[in-house]
Amino acid sequence: MRRLVHPLLCLLLPVLAYAQDSGNAQVQPSLPVQPGSANLLPQSGSVLPPQTPKESGLGWNGLTLAIGLGYGIPFGGPIYSQWGTAGVGDEVSGQLPLSLSFGYRPIPLLSFGVALDYAPLFVKNCDTSCSGRDTHLGGELRLHISPWRPFYPWASAGFGYEWFGILKNPGSPNPTEERATGFDFDLRVGSDVSITDLLAIGPYVELRVGTFRHFYGKCGDRGCAVLDIDIPDADRTMHEWLVFGLRGVLSNFRNPVRAGIP
Repeated sequence: MRRLVHPLLCLLLPVLAYAQDSGNAQVQPSLPVQPGSANLLPQSGSVLPPQTPKESGLGWNGLTLAIGLGYGIPFGGPIYSQWGTAGVGDEVSGQLPLSLSFGYRPIPLLSFGVALDYAPLFVKNCDTSCSGRDTHLGGELRLHISPWRPFYPWASAGFGYEWFGILKNPGSPNPTEERATGFDFDLRVGSDVSITDLLAIGPYVELRVGTFRHFYGKCGDRGCAVLDIDIPDADRTMHEWLVFGLRGVLSNFRNPVRAGIP
């Protein structure tokens, strides 16, 4: 009897152990498979492809806000020769422009918007005190070169209107005030460096060329006429501003390069 039981136990113990392991295993529910879709299911050990910017909620299109600060050097002819004014470069030594621009970027390579520049002027030839300001408002179109890199250059062109004014020796017996307005055209080149996926900072160089069309002049409190005139075509001259600056750009869309999305 003992010789018969012993072989039976040796056969039954492995079977019982296998049955216990099978009972503890969780049964995974099967998913219906559409015809022809077997190859679409991820295989064991396979690596899923990376998300695209669109799938991850990232992209290059959206709103932008830029703030910049620079230094401008003046060139060009007289503001109004019949008044006896000197050239812009003879009246002021430079300007300190603070720029603010608001734009929209519909595609990675292109953006457009409006820009406002306000610049205090460093006025020359003052006996007591002087002040001046130069304001520019216009639109711009910007081309973004290689935007898929953390360091990407850009170039822009714009058209706008300029308000220029200086006041010399206010409060003295012989103060002088000159104001001029006109259209201008500007070209900018620069480069943005991504600091975060929402912020970029970079340098720029701007050349702004304008022509004054209206002039207002006043000299002295008494005994000097006030001139307020549209400048004739024959007396209009061009003037230029060469600006070197630094700007920061804040976007409402995340930079795919900084976020690690190809």
